[in-house]
Amino acid sequence: MPLWKDVRIALRQLRNSPAFTLVVLATLGLSIGVNTAIYSVLDAVLLRPAPYPQPDRLAMVTTEYWQNGTKNTHTRQTGTLFEAVRDGAPELDVAASSPGESGANFAAPGHLEYIHQQRVSAGFLGVLGVAPQYGREFLRTEDVAGGPPITVLSYDFWKRIFNGDPAALGRAITLRGEPYTIVGIMPKGFHTNAKVDVWTPLRPSRRGEGGGSNYLVLARLKPGVSWGHVNEQLKALSRGIKEGSNLSRDTRFEERIIPLQSGFTGDIRSELLITWAAVLAVLLIGCVNIAGLLMARSVTRGREIATRMALGGGRAAIVRQLLVESLLLALGGCAAGICVGALSIDWLKRLGAQDFEIWPP
Repeated sequence: MPLWKDVRIALRQLRNSPAFTLVVLATLGLSIGVNTAIYSVLDAVLLRPAPYPQPDRLAMVTTEYWQNGTKNTHTRQTGTLFEAVRDGAPELDVAASSPGESGANFAAPGHLEYIHQQRVSAGFLGVLGVAPQYGREFLRTEDVAGGPPITVLSYDFWKRIFNGDPAALGRAITLRGEPYTIVGIMPKGFHTNAKVDVWTPLRPSRRGEGGGSNYLVLARLKPGVSWGHVNEQLKALSRGIKEGSNLSRDTRFEERIIPLQSGFTGDIRSELLITWAAVLAVLLIGCVNIAGLLMARSVTRGREIATRMALGGGRAAIVRQLLVESLLLALGGCAAGICVGALSIDWLKRLGAQDFEIWPP
């Protein structure tokens, strides 16, 4: 019998058992779709490297405290700690940023809107290894209290406001009611850990904002420098910092670097892994249930199969027919899984946009 006839008969059999067919397709669709969505996020956030040059050299500076046998790791730094690592670890290129974006009222000829702003220190873009497409980033002499009001634009913001005109470099825009001069425009596809339209100087300080743990400190290891060597250097540096602090004698304190990917995903890593394990268990349960349904259905079809064999139907033809039915169910389940997966990924992107910002869609 030609294969197309097997397909036609298989479709007729599945149509005659609508409840069975719908249950199998729904089970496969949900199991495959949810697993696809969770693994896609897991791959993008935990497995795929950060979208910067030489991501294996990128690090986040953290502070580890041990007190009464309990260890705590802080990814946010004070102005004092940032300056100590920046000035005391010559084998690291170090920069800082505000933890996320903040809103700012923006004005330019013909435009007035509320945009996303992030403050970063001088050298931040250099640490990430991405140079502006036009212009430059902030200089150390500019990133100080009372420094000039300057800004770097994201590619999308530049295209939207200035229609991609390179002459925008050097123009003035208004942020929070103050004029800022555009000194740089980033290339297409550049992302940080927040949704950003414009970057402005951080102007780090040891007081005010810098008196609390409010800075995210990134670093890039210089060529030939090992992680272990830098951590030993930071360990020695920490002893000097502790002597000038008000930490109790029984508190152990240490500055360390961890891979940037781990730093950005530390808060969601365990949740993602647990969620993936849970949906894998759902997939396994779904497969077991489908196997049970197929076995139960085979029992009810015993008389039909016996009749076909008595009428001269060969064993190979019957097995082929059953395989075609299973293949059609599998293809239908995969198609449903693709639809569920696409919808789930879109929902997860919106749900975790802030956590996944550095991984472009």
